[in-house]
This record gives sequence, C-alpha cells and structure tokens, in this order.
Amino acid sequence: MPQILHTILPNFFVMWDDKIKTLTVGGGRNGRTYSYEFLPKMQQELNEAIESCMSDMKLDRKNAIKYIREHCGYETLAKLADEHNYVKYTLQDRAFQLSQSIIVPSTRACEISIVDLLSFE
Repeated sequence: MPQILHTILPNFFVMWDDKIKTLTVGGGRNGRTYSYEFLPKMQQELNEAIESCMSDMKLDRKNAIKYIREHCGYETLAKLADEHNYVKYTLQDRAFQLSQSIIVPSTRACEISIVDLLSFE
C-alpha cells in the first residue's frame, strides 16, 4: 500500500519494506502502523535534518530544504527519506560493508551523501 500511495503522492508518502518497518517502528504491517507511527517518525526525522541544515548552514527553513534538494539531485524529501531508510536498514543486511557515507546511485550529483544529510542518530 505505501508504494501505491508514494506513486500517487511522492512528495508526501515514504515507502517502507518489512526491514524498514521493523527497525524504525516495529508493529504490524498495516495502515494504522504506517499512518500513525511510521509517517510521523519520518516527518520528525526529516524535520531534524532540516533543522540541522538550518543551523549548520545558517539558512531559514525554506532555503535549507532547497539546499538539501539541490545537493541531492532535486529529489523530494520523501524520496530522500526512502533512500536513507533503504541504505540504512535494507542494504545493511545484504551488504554489511556499505559504509554510512554511501551515495545512492540516483543521488550521484550529491556532493555530500543523503545518509550524511539525513543522519538522525
């Protein structure tokens, strides 16, 4: 279901898979968990990344979002969160040697990696 919603409204819905769901919010794989736990968590983490960029780069919110998107191939914030989650949670099991500085192929234009931009730890 999240994949369909993301296709319809890519600026709003972040996709998930079982690994991402389990490691971010646990709970069941259902609309309630997605809507009331996962999406608010993604919103919180994106807000933290934006606030960090605002502080580090001395930008207002609008320009911090613009800066993040410009440096990551103009992807939506939802797509960047999706790529971050995929690298951090899904690929981690498949290829442990991936470091946190990986640049996802679709964001090759990034001078800094999305994982660095969206590092929420």
